[in-house]
Order: sequence, then C-alpha cells, then structure tokens
Amino acid sequence: MHLSFLPVAHVFERIFFYLNTYVGASLGFAQSLITVLQDMQVLRPTTFTSVPALYIKIHDRAVSHMTGFKSKPFKWAMKVGRSYNANKRLGKVDRAGRIIHAITRKMLFSDLFKKFGGRIRLFVSGGAPLPADVCEFFLDLGFTMREGYGLTETAPVICINSADDICPGSVGPVVPFSSLKIAEDGEILTKGPNVMRGYFKNLEATKEVIDSEGWFHTGDVGYIEDSKLFITDREKNLLVLSNGKNVAPSQIEASILKSEWINSVVLVGNNRSCVGAIVVPNFEKLRSFCDSKKISAENNSDMVAHSAVQELICNEINEACASFSPYEKVKRFFISPREFSFSMGELTPTQKVKRREVEKNFSAEVEKMFG
Repeated sequence: MHLSFLPVAHVFERIFFYLNTYVGASLGFAQSLITVLQDMQVLRPTTFTSVPALYIKIHDRAVSHMTGFKSKPFKWAMKVGRSYNANKRLGKVDRAGRIIHAITRKMLFSDLFKKFGGRIRLFVSGGAPLPADVCEFFLDLGFTMREGYGLTETAPVICINSADDICPGSVGPVVPFSSLKIAEDGEILTKGPNVMRGYFKNLEATKEVIDSEGWFHTGDVGYIEDSKLFITDREKNLLVLSNGKNVAPSQIEASILKSEWINSVVLVGNNRSCVGAIVVPNFEKLRSFCDSKKISAENNSDMVAHSAVQELICNEINEACASFSPYEKVKRFFISPREFSFSMGELTPTQKVKRREVEKNFSAEVEKMFG
C-alpha cells in the first residue's frame, strides 16, 4: 500500500504513482496535507513519499515531546539505533545487536510506529534537500529512509541512496543508466536516456540547459564523494555580496531550521554588505515563552517585536551560524508575524519556499533591515 499526498501533477509523486500501478500495489490518497498522519493510521501504508517539509515537522514534534523523564530513555534508544546502523553499514551486526535494537524499538517507539499505521517499510524523500539529522532520526528509529535527487527534465531520478548503503546528507550514487559529472564551476551535469529531448517548441530554452555534448545542466551546485552526490545549493540561489563573496544559503538555512524556535527562514543579501534573514518563528512555542515570561502580547506582531523574543531568535541564529565563515554568518534579521503563504505565492504545492516571492513580498522589511 502506497499513500499519496503530494499533487499527482508533480513528477516526483507521479513516478511513484506509475511505479506502484506497474507492480500491482494498492494506492491510497490522503484527504489533505492536514490529515496525512490520520490517513496513515486508517490506510496503514507500507511505502510513503514526501518532500522534506513533512519529515522535518515529524522530527521536530517527536523531539519536542521527548522531554522530562522521557528524555533519557529516548536519547539512549536513539544512540542504540545509531550504533546499530553504523555496524550494519560495516556488516558487523551480531545476533545480540539485532535483539537489543528490536526490543528498543518495541518498547520505546511503538506509539510512534502506530502513528504511521504500523506497517511502514520505506520512506522516500525528494524535491528538496533532507537535513542529515532528520534522515538519521528516521534511520535510528529503524525505518528505511531513502533520499533521492532529480528534476522534471530527468524523469525525474538522477541519484538515490540504496537501501543497504544510506548516507545521510547525500542523495546517493547516480542511477545505473545515467552519467554524472561536476562542472568546473561546481554545477551538476547529467546525461542519459532519462534526460528530456528538449522543451516543447522552445529550442532556445533547450540550448540553454543541454550543451553540444548532450550534458544537461541542472542548475544545482554540488560535489561527489565516495561515488555519492552531495548537493550544496541551487546555482540561482547563490547570494553574491557587495564584496564579491558567494554565499550558498541552503546549508545555512538548514542549520538555522534545526532550532525548535524557528519554522521557516529565507536568507537575503544580494549586493548587500552582509547576509540577512527573514525568519518565521514557531508561534506556538513563542506564545508559551511569552506566557512564562509574563510578556503581554495580543497578537503575533506584538510578540515578535518584543525585545526578549528578538534576543531569543538572535541567539538561535548565532548558534546555528557558529561553524560558518564570517562572511556567511547572518548579521541582520527580520521576524515575520505570519507564516509563509501558498495563497501569496510564497510556497509551492509541495510546500517548498519560493525565496524570490518571499523576498519580493517582504521587500519593505528587507530594505529596512539593511537600511
């Protein structure tokens, strides 16, 4: 049973629709984005595909609930899972290791398994980079989490992690029928029968992405290590500061999004002296924070404007950026009083953030930020 919840017009979801139809598997459709977890418990799927946004939410919610007396057993169980997976990749899992891992899953994670319907064997992530710690979280729980990479123009798979060699942070090796290489400027190029012949009745656009040797230029930047592809960013997403430094925002954003206080973030800074950020906080947690500090805030705007909240978010950003180069660190930020919105063009149907639309809709705040 495969549970579908992404738009079927999206090539990532459509290819799994075709695949499951081809092998004779059952297909179930979620009622909406909001009801996915409830639908899982009803349909009890064995396979599930999603963009990272949902997996990140599941991870964040699970971790936030493991507090107090639950914290130590949870951390111990995750450590057992991490050790088991490391040994499994090295082929060093013994019978005792399997038994301890199975007992740990049964005792501490059975409720979480039930929320997924109790039969899940495979999670697949695509459409955007999956944070390595989120991938590790699902692996440590005992699930198979395979992250892949591709585009509509490549039908859509270029790379995918194999079930017995999953590398968090990587999208895996190139699929057998394709070729992959990294251009001098770091752009990911691919060639193979999965690559489109061209854009319909648009020769000029086709020539822009397929060169004379048949290599398709993905527009993504990355590197290959141990035959596995690691994606750094979208070439068009790179920020060029006024000092000429290039900043790849995705990795910095991923680090910031590890904070339980932040739901979304978009970095800005083209032609600016430093990097800035438009931040959407976790309003539920902020409300609890304000209540605990006796901070009077009638609405989100009051809440995000308060100095204590500004200081909290500033500390979270600074901590997240600590390991980056000085020019990559976020020096200025604006806290949005609302979530990014699909109706305002800021999110795609698969909940990916459209950074250009966000920057346009918050242009006044960005100007003030750098003013």
